[in-house]
Amino acid sequence: VLIYSSTIFLMQCLYVTVCHFGQEADDTFGPDYGFLDVLWVLSEDTSTVFFFLYCLFLMFAVLLLAVYHTVISLQNLTTNEHVKNYYREGQNPFDYGGLKNCQQIYCFPERVLPEGDDKIEAGYLPFGSYSDGQSFDEL
Repeated sequence: VLIYSSTIFLMQCLYVTVCHFGQEADDTFGPDYGFLDVLWVLSEDTSTVFFFLYCLFLMFAVLLLAVYHTVISLQNLTTNEHVKNYYREGQNPFDYGGLKNCQQIYCFPERVLPEGDDKIEAGYLPFGSYSDGQSFDEL
């Protein structure tokens, strides 16, 4: 979710920066400003141009990351499983289709267990203690 919100934030930064350049050109040259007038505004405000280019670069990187994680979320894979090609024959027991995979990952992450023939029974009872009943006071 953080990847998607970062992408939206960077898009908004780019939009606000472009609006700022347009407003500066409008204030300086009036409503009939042209392309050369905008270039002049850009040359006068270099820090904002660098900010725009920085946001553009980050948005490209974060957008690629968002697309990658969307694809592996639709397949209900972790990054490690995808990179190592863990399910070689395509028999991922956790894959139930894109919609249900996203529902499991984003709405109910505690219930991501396989179902059907490969169902794993998971108990939530704690195993014992490693101290065999001893406390720190007795040691």
